Amino acid sequence: MYSWADVREALTDAAIGAYNSGKGVWPYDHTESFTVSNLKSITDHYPVLPKLFRRLTEYLKKNRGSVRGFKEWLAGRPEAVLDLRYGNVTHFDEFVFESGKKVGLLRYPEELVFLS
Repeated sequence: MYSWADVREALTDAAIGAYNSGKGVWPYDHTESFTVSNLKSITDHYPVLPKLFRRLTEYLKKNRGSVRGFKEWLAGRPEAVLDLRYGNVTHFDEFVFESGKKVGLLRYPEELVFLS
């Protein structure tokens, strides 16, 4: 019988293998850092982690395409995340950066478990 940890580990290994060999979506992924000029920036140009994409899309629709204040907005809507690097639970906004028009994730997605 497999545990959730076994499944997560197998999926993490597969993701890292694909990333290292440049397979699948990995050559196109911009989750680490991308420029947001408007909503079209992320819908047409930059494939990013779905969780980040959904939150950013919601924010951009409410703020006329401006990313200014995105991280603060995320902090006001805390979403629990298990940080596998340190083994603690914190919030999604702790792993997102916003600088001018740049946005990105400060950790690799395989280091995070999103809790409902």
